[in-house]
Order: sequence, then C-alpha cells, then structure tokens
Amino acid sequence: MANIVKYTSGALAKTKKANEMIDKINSLLNMRFEVLDNPDATPEVEYSDNNVVLRFPKGAGTQGYTEKTLTICENGSPVDYIFLVK
Repeated sequence: MANIVKYTSGALAKTKKANEMIDKINSLLNMRFEVLDNPDATPEVEYSDNNVVLRFPKGAGTQGYTEKTLTICENGSPVDYIFLVK
C-alpha cells in the first residue's frame, strides 16, 4: 500500500498535528513481519519513524494446537476452512 502524502499547502498544512498523524499511519502501512528461527525467543515489536516490525518465534503461535479442516457451504458450494484448535 502506498504512503499517504503529507499536506504542504492549505489550512491542514498549517496544523502540524495532521502531518504527525500521517507519519504514524505511514509507519503502520509499512509494517513488516519476521519469523525468528529460535522457537524459544521472545516476540518483539520494533517501532521506528518509517515502519513497525513484528518478530515472532518460529512455531510459537501454534504450539499445543492441532490443525482441523472444516467444510462449510458457501453459495451452494463446499469450501474448506482450516482452524487451529486446542
């Protein structure tokens, strides 16, 4: 998704808060997700002026869960959904 352009003219450009909000929204639009190889690592969140990085240990979100497939009817056709259950 493209970044939101800051205001450079007009009434909104004179309110510093509008461009501050645009900066914060743009950092969320540039969010990245990374998987850490160590399954015992602690999840991390890193904030910067340009983006947000979320780091998760490999397999940490699925430990103790089992994958199950549920078939439901959507518009007259069977559709499979996969759920993690504990």
